[in-house]
Amino acid sequence: RQREIALLRAIGGLPRQGRRLLARETLMVTLFGALVGIWPGFWLGELLASAMRDKGLLPGGFETGPGVWPPVAAVATVLLVSQVAAYVAGRRAGKVRPIEALAVSSSSPRGIGWTRGCAGLLAAGGTGALFLVAGSVRPSIAPALVPATVMAAVLTVALFAPLLVLMGVQLIGVVAGRVFGASGFLAVANARSQVRRMAAAAIPLALTVGVACMTLFQQSTLEAESSSQRDDRVTAEHVIDAGPAGLSPHVVDELASKSSGAVVGLADTDVYGSFELDPYAAKAVVGDSLAGVLDLGVGKGSLESLSKDEVALSEDAAAGLGAELGEPVDLRLGDGVVHQPTVVAIYEKSLGFADVLLPWASLDGHLTDPLLSVLLAADGEDPEQTAAAVRALHRDHPTTVVGGAEIIAATEDANADTQAWVNYMLLGLVIAFAAFALLNTLMLATRDRSREYALLQLIGASRRQVRRMMRIEGLMLVLIGWAIGGAVAATTLMPFARAVTGSSRPDVPVASLAAVLLGTAVLAWLATMVPTRGTMRARPVDAIGIRE
Repeated sequence: RQREIALLRAIGGLPRQGRRLLARETLMVTLFGALVGIWPGFWLGELLASAMRDKGLLPGGFETGPGVWPPVAAVATVLLVSQVAAYVAGRRAGKVRPIEALAVSSSSPRGIGWTRGCAGLLAAGGTGALFLVAGSVRPSIAPALVPATVMAAVLTVALFAPLLVLMGVQLIGVVAGRVFGASGFLAVANARSQVRRMAAAAIPLALTVGVACMTLFQQSTLEAESSSQRDDRVTAEHVIDAGPAGLSPHVVDELASKSSGAVVGLADTDVYGSFELDPYAAKAVVGDSLAGVLDLGVGKGSLESLSKDEVALSEDAAAGLGAELGEPVDLRLGDGVVHQPTVVAIYEKSLGFADVLLPWASLDGHLTDPLLSVLLAADGEDPEQTAAAVRALHRDHPTTVVGGAEIIAATEDANADTQAWVNYMLLGLVIAFAAFALLNTLMLATRDRSREYALLQLIGASRRQVRRMMRIEGLMLVLIGWAIGGAVAATTLMPFARAVTGSSRPDVPVASLAAVLLGTAVLAWLATMVPTRGTMRARPVDAIGIRE
């Protein structure tokens, strides 16, 4: 709008009149869009709640209702952001003299201003600080830092977008001109002269790639590490799932008396730190020893036995509770009773299992459902005797499911799938928004270039060369967007993987990565080539006179 504000000033208008015009237009458009978007938002919220009820994430009788304050807050936020943006844009355009504005608006500047540069440096500093912190925190805290890290990284690349895109164009231009000939030369020249236009399209593309990779590969890294720990953790040859009816703790003694190996029963519960509201996942343990049935990677202490008034903690829980080996720790049981057991072991392999292990004697009378969920039995010296005892238990309790470690794997995978479903649902919403922003930006930018296409044809370029130029520009846009989005994802995933797994290398499934890259490439191609073909249907002599 720089040319329009310049013309307004040239015919006698004041700078503040141009800013007011821009602010009022932005207000009307934003208000209309915000009000129209409220009803789809309510419908989407109800659809989301229904899906969560079907998945068991919400109670069956849970109902949603339209409130007043959420839409009011959303509309107010959108209006505030749009007015600030209109003021900044109008103020900058109003400072330029009309004659200079008419000349400068034909080609966008390549650099960034001092204000934007300083803001970018602050954002980069914040991203670096979050990168370092996220890699050194406890595994339970690492997921909470992922959104902040990705937003800081996106803000950084958005502020430095013109410079990053210019660097990408310079690198690609070394090859494009030689490989693609005249069309490559035209594409590189256009990209260099209109860096801000390409940057405006590259950021939604990078946002789509970065957020998609962050969500997908964060989940895959968690699942891979959980699976690895589970495979190493369960050493028992026999696993008995108690089923929906559960099993009495006395079954452990009965099975142990008939088998030759160790037998342990586990029940799920929650415990709390003395001043914490979020619970720690805990297991109530029935049995004399965990040796031979579970290998939790004990780093300090011993889990040969777990007696009353003793507790074993994961490294994460020990750090959160400030607990030390051999010292008492303050816990609150599920019914609110304060318990101070002594820490006898600190273990590593807790992902997908539990952070606290307490003996049944400490929790007896404090459980809502005093039944076991799973039994673990080791073969011991006589595998046949143990197998016969397990078969006899199954005959006496036909609702149980008997097998090996795959039973626990199936249960944990089902829980992981539910959590993954929530992440993928949120990912779908973000990708839909980013894809719409990408399509809208590219299509509008391409449509506005009708005079440019006409001028290229009038000076000798063929339609085929112009379309090929646009394909090359689209390719440059995709490559630059991939690179920036990949950098955003790496900045987020590397510290997360280091905190969770101890390695900075996240788990990246090739199929998921290929789907993200191919999907964004198809979006960019459609948003570039479809409007290009439509714009070039007009004759060059007619299109050259079209108003910009």
